[in-house]
Amino acid sequence: MKDIRVVRYRPAYFSGFDEEDATVRELSDLLAIPWVASWTHLPNFHRFSIADQHLMAELDGGKEFWGVAYFPDGKPALSLPEWESRAS
Repeated sequence: MKDIRVVRYRPAYFSGFDEEDATVRELSDLLAIPWVASWTHLPNFHRFSIADQHLMAELDGGKEFWGVAYFPDGKPALSLPEWESRAS
């Protein structure tokens, strides 16, 4: 499996932060990154999913969602469900 670069997502209005990134080879590596793993501690955490080049954290059964990271080299081949909006 090839290396996958992952960059922590921050909205454009965030400034003054250094870019955080990591290189992973498989899903377990991705889920072990502290700024990814921290989402799983939220009481309403549902799952992670992939939306194009973005890692999404789904909360409240998928009704709420947040961008966690992006993959600058394209959509990775990881065993994660495809994200689809369930927002009402």
